[in-house]
Amino acid sequence: MRATILFLAMSLLATRTSAQSGGTPPAAATGSTMAATKIDSLALARRYTAWFYTGQTDSLWAHQSAEGKQTNTPAQLLQTLIEVSGQVGVEQKVIDERFVRRLGKTQYWRTSQFSASGEPFMLRMVLTPQGEFAGFGFNPRSQAPPVDP
Repeated sequence: MRATILFLAMSLLATRTSAQSGGTPPAAATGSTMAATKIDSLALARRYTAWFYTGQTDSLWAHQSAEGKQTNTPAQLLQTLIEVSGQVGVEQKVIDERFVRRLGKTQYWRTSQFSASGEPFMLRMVLTPQGEFAGFGFNPRSQAPPVDP
């Protein structure tokens, strides 16, 4: 198992790229919301998830909220990926995607089957109204936290 994690980490470090072209989402640049600028929030959440799962943490960090940038670095995001991958493996099949309100914030919940986990596992990504990545959480589907009423 350790050899697999080490291989994954080395592969990710070798293939990481710097921030993707396209810059900051238009909503973040202007301060307006994703809804007002008609940004496809699902496509944006999928892009951020892909950057995370493929080790493009510089890209994800470049699109992180200012508050989020104060609490982590691209290297810490990569370490999180290595830890999550070590626990559940790699994503094999998306089961469900949805947006919820939790603790007053919009979250993208992606439930997937992973290579080393019998139970489906969730990535929960917080997005700001301007389309910035503001943090995430992970848990087995059976341990999904409560959502706002």
